[in-house]
Amino acid sequence: MSNQLLSLDFRAANLSHANLIEANLSNVKARGVNFSHANLTGAKLHKAQLMASNLAHANLSHATLDHADMTSVNLNNAILNYARLREVILTAASLANARLNGADLGGVKLNRSVNLNQANMLGACLRNVDEETVEVLRPFWQDIFADGSVQLNNGARPSHWATKKLGDKDFFKQWHTWQRSIGMNPD
Repeated sequence: MSNQLLSLDFRAANLSHANLIEANLSNVKARGVNFSHANLTGAKLHKAQLMASNLAHANLSHATLDHADMTSVNLNNAILNYARLREVILTAASLANARLNGADLGGVKLNRSVNLNQANMLGACLRNVDEETVEVLRPFWQDIFADGSVQLNNGARPSHWATKKLGDKDFFKQWHTWQRSIGMNPD
């Protein structure tokens, strides 16, 4: 199967256990699709419409999900290690027991109905997010890196967070330096 699956409409399809390693699913319309246990390692899901889809137990390590709409998605027990989730909408999503170690959560949108019970975000990064997202992620502050774009109401920042808003080059340099300091390999 070709790894170029641009702009296809998979609404309500069953892709459970599918092998979609490095598949290009950018702009895919996949509302309500069953991707449970699918291998999407390294997949490109830029601007994918994944609302109400089931990605439980899916492997999305190193996947690129920039600008995807993942409203009400089931990501329970999913693996998103080192995934890029910039500007992803995850409102009302369930990420119970999900692994987001080293994930780029820049601009991600969460709300209070998101389930992050037992999620793991060690070495993830956060920037340019709204106040609600910051509060939802409060239990993970010690595990993630952020810069001055992340505003806190109480002003008490974790000591490893940068105090100034950083440009891309400086942000990634400081984030990766911090990751190495906690035993991760961002390279």
